[in-house]
Amino acid sequence: MSDQANKLRLAFRAFSEGRPDEALSIAETVLESNPESTDALALAGQVQYQAGNFEQAREFLTRALELVPGQATLLNNLSAVYLALGQAEEAAASAKQVTAHSADNFGAWLNLGLAMMAQRRYAQAIPALERALVLKPDHCLAGRELAHARYRGGRAHLAVREQLEQVLERAPGDRETRALLADSHVQHAGISEGLRQFRQVLQEGDELPEERLSRLHSSYLIALQYDPATTPALLLESHKEWASQYSMPHIETGQRRSTDKLRIGWISPRFSAGPVASFFLPVLAGLGQDRGEHYLYSG
Repeated sequence: MSDQANKLRLAFRAFSEGRPDEALSIAETVLESNPESTDALALAGQVQYQAGNFEQAREFLTRALELVPGQATLLNNLSAVYLALGQAEEAAASAKQVTAHSADNFGAWLNLGLAMMAQRRYAQAIPALERALVLKPDHCLAGRELAHARYRGGRAHLAVREQLEQVLERAPGDRETRALLADSHVQHAGISEGLRQFRQVLQEGDELPEERLSRLHSSYLIALQYDPATTPALLLESHKEWASQYSMPHIETGQRRSTDKLRIGWISPRFSAGPVASFFLPVLAGLGQDRGEHYLYSG
């Protein structure tokens, strides 16, 4: 066995045994003497991806693909990197290169589906995720995102709910699946069950990013207003709880003169029609310009 092959063997072993820094160090040593070692480039890309260094991962994998264009594993890994970077179009393009030649590559179909989901192209996400689930019927992420795509695409809501429940049977700790299930119940008048599911997500969602938790908590507060058992006192206390956890601290920006009008900003994507316009515009008219200057922003 050559010295380079022995080093790569040690690098892959270190990576598989949970020593990524050692694996990367060995791979970089190999690349110093042989910059065209596709195995070293691929491994370095994997390590950097796992460490969250997505730009570096992209660089290593791109270099490897220049040496072996069309290599399926490299394309799949690069697609995952693009997804992590928020570059959904590039992720889809990499995945499509694999699916065009291999109908049985689970990773490529999954990445393609996720890339379409990231672009809100639900109709195109559905067949990709369906194919992924044919290849791995028990894969929780594929099952959840297929249900998500069908739900957002307006297809068979009750069937989607059943699919979400099946995913939760296999992965009861999947908070995103439970959040989708909660939203499904709320949207179809199952307020009590939806609230119960939302509470479980919020109570056990410590691993979710704070921004995501804040949005889920906001969805819970909206649903709470449709529950006949909700009292004004409970609603107030629940909003105070949200504010204590997620609202920005007050920042003083200078003294306002007593003669200055208070400038108030309102944000909504639906000022022109629907219930927002019907309910809000009379309120705005009632406030009057003498009590402040109102600025409406359509999000």
